Amino acid sequence: QVHFSAFASVLDMAAQRAAKVAAHTIAVPSAVKGNFVYADRESLDVEDVREMVVQDARAATRPHDIHRDGFCMVSGVPTHVVDPYDKLEVERVYYKEVEELLKKKLGAKRVIPFDHIVRNKARLAEEVAATGNQSGSTPFLSGVASIVHNDYTVRSGYSRAKQLLTPHSTSETIEKALSGRFAIVNVWRPLATVVKDPLAMLSWELTQPEDVQTIKLVYTHREGEVYRVFPSDRHQWSYWSHMDPSEVLLFKTFDSETAPGVAQFALHSAFAMSGQSETPERQSIEVRTLVFFDDDAVDLAPAFRAPHLTPSPDSDSRVSLVERKIMPQVPGQY
Repeated sequence: QVHFSAFASVLDMAAQRAAKVAAHTIAVPSAVKGNFVYADRESLDVEDVREMVVQDARAATRPHDIHRDGFCMVSGVPTHVVDPYDKLEVERVYYKEVEELLKKKLGAKRVIPFDHIVRNKARLAEEVAATGNQSGSTPFLSGVASIVHNDYTVRSGYSRAKQLLTPHSTSETIEKALSGRFAIVNVWRPLATVVKDPLAMLSWELTQPEDVQTIKLVYTHREGEVYRVFPSDRHQWSYWSHMDPSEVLLFKTFDSETAPGVAQFALHSAFAMSGQSETPERQSIEVRTLVFFDDDAVDLAPAFRAPHLTPSPDSDSRVSLVERKIMPQVPGQY
């Protein structure tokens, strides 16, 4: 079990490494090869695995920008979380840290964390074997998401925000908030230095409507949409090598802003690096957030609590998912 009790020393080691990289006293590989699991155009049950070259963003000449590319990395980010597997501690401590980080880095006026996942394949396998429960015994525990995807579509970002806010605000207040600019941003942090199955990102400028297919997800209590992704020669993937717990990856899965040059989302996936070791498994935590940029949203849903932390079907979507459907796609449109 990973704890952050030695976080100060982790931050110090990360700072030392960054200084050595800047001084060119240690080498930073410019790229690796890895396998990406894409979708088949005809069947939900068939995968198309492609070996791709993945650029190390640490060697990039132009820093990634979340508004332009859809993602960015922030270094030197402390946390007071001791046990990231304790859902109530994550809610009490980490959610507030995430809110402050996004307000500072994105200029957000209101940030609402509404979901989180901890990923540890080895721990999940142990718990499934011990309990017989496919979800294990630790709440919101999962393995890595090793298929290229996006969590929402240009439509379901709106519908998910409305679903989340409806129990906590009036219809008029919600419509006003959603008529302004808002985004859904994931905050992804490793719980230990990543040496296996890192997270890769694809810049918005390299994404086209023909790359994605809308999948409708039918749950017992709601419906949603995600994008699955087809391979393309345009795709040039990026990742940050050996990310450690002092580093946080921010990426958009939805943005209501449609102006040219503004990323609406960032396709992403874990990938298996060529020659990577079998252990240790990647351990990480990610928090999904609603991010509002207008002053009118400052006091939106003040009593909000993430639905997966309350007794509801949202507590484990793997259990409440009933059906997946391929939806028709309009050529040239997301």
